[in-house]
Amino acid sequence: MTHDKNLLYKSGSSVKFMKEFNKVQSMVEEITGNTPWLIRAPYGSKPLINKEFRNDIVKSGYKMWDWTVDSKDWKHTNRPDKVMQEIKRQVHREVEVILLHEKKQTVEALPQIIEYLTNKGYAFAVYKPDQHFSVNFANDSRL
Repeated sequence: MTHDKNLLYKSGSSVKFMKEFNKVQSMVEEITGNTPWLIRAPYGSKPLINKEFRNDIVKSGYKMWDWTVDSKDWKHTNRPDKVMQEIKRQVHREVEVILLHEKKQTVEALPQIIEYLTNKGYAFAVYKPDQHFSVNFANDSRL
């Protein structure tokens, strides 16, 4: 969708944010036959998403994840080695949520990322709503 900070957050209201997420969720459901309820706020939830905004997300039935590791793949154009450095520097928790984007350097680094994390004892899993856990900058357990 837009990933437009001004459009999604400038008004301080969740209206445009929710409209966009509802639209994309419908598109995903139409294409895949599955209704996803896990969302990631463009630019993360802090400081742009306040408690009232989070209340609206909860009322809509969405769960929202931020991340525990920012790979900075958005910043390191054509530098998969830098993406890997960021991940190695930041990975230390039992459970990690790594922010990755659909960038050339990310795709190039991905085999090394997977190998590194696997060697450190991490496992990968498909998201399952019935096993949801909270990962958001506000530590809002409802999300």
